[in-house]
Amino acid sequence: MSHTVPQRALRLSPDPDIALPAPITVEVVLGMPKHDCKFHGICRMEPLPVNPNLKVGCERDDATLVRGTLHPVNGAGGALLRFATGQLNEQAERYHFNRRRLRVWEPLDLADVCPDFSPNQAFVLPGAYQLAIRDGHYYLRLRFGAHVPVPGKALSYA
Repeated sequence: MSHTVPQRALRLSPDPDIALPAPITVEVVLGMPKHDCKFHGICRMEPLPVNPNLKVGCERDDATLVRGTLHPVNGAGGALLRFATGQLNEQAERYHFNRRRLRVWEPLDLADVCPDFSPNQAFVLPGAYQLAIRDGHYYLRLRFGAHVPVPGKALSYA
């Protein structure tokens, strides 16, 4: 595949001598939750192998899926999401990844992905995460936190 996505620097580990926990293999559904996982961003993240009973939202045949690994860092305060380039056709890859940031639109529940995480670190927090490419892989440094619904107000996150 001969398309170019800009190379961007991203510090992948605060200390190269720190041993990271074993990576968790995940399937990432690209898109916007309010548009049935269409368009850009990250709609959902699920562990592999995927349990068909966990599917909520978009139909699997219509979804834009990439497989990757989640590498927890900083305790459970965050993780690197890493996935190989070239999993999508050239046009789709350019649409999703030819940008500086990739947005997580809504909190992503990690209970099925990382069942050992505490409730205070059980969600990927919404935000526009820096997208980096290096050595044939895309990288995002995700932040974890708690989903804290506030009655009568917009959602807040710790």
